[in-house]
Amino acid sequence: MIGAMLGIQAATGLVQGIGGFMQNRKGKKMLESLERPTMEVQSEYKQNVNQAERIAQEGIGAATRNQFIQNQNQNSAMQLAGLKSLGAGLKGMSQLSAYQQQGNMSLLSADEQARKQGIMAAMEKRNVLAGKKEDAWNYNENLPYVQDYNQAQAMMGAGQQNMMGALDTIGGSAMNAAYMKAKGYIGK
Repeated sequence: MIGAMLGIQAATGLVQGIGGFMQNRKGKKMLESLERPTMEVQSEYKQNVNQAERIAQEGIGAATRNQFIQNQNQNSAMQLAGLKSLGAGLKGMSQLSAYQQQGNMSLLSADEQARKQGIMAAMEKRNVLAGKKEDAWNYNENLPYVQDYNQAQAMMGAGQQNMMGALDTIGGSAMNAAYMKAKGYIGK
């Protein structure tokens, strides 16, 4: 009767050890079959960067520039006609030339300002895109690695714990059997 109890205790330890081994193997298979979704940077971010870079190169748009030049030419023509009717002569022409030069400088200044704003906008869009790329890398590469690593470590730890528990149970059974035999309770 005591021998049967010790056999049951040893068998329980053996089952526990086999369970730990199977748990470890099942965890490894789960890791192997795990499919992770991937994260892509949305095309809209890339389109925004491309558009911002084109705008940065352009400065003032062609239509705005053409309208500005057309308005300046019309104003010059009207002033020239006014100078003619007033008989202002060379002095009036000098003022008209200065006015056109000032208008050209204003156009160049506005164009340069628009380019700088475009460059700043492009830089901002590139920063956003870089952040999205970093987010995608973190989601696609770093986090899965960390999760898989932690899961594998936990599975290995659980399997080792169950195997050690099995050895403890089997060892305890052997010690009990040796004690019982030494006391003469079994195997006389």
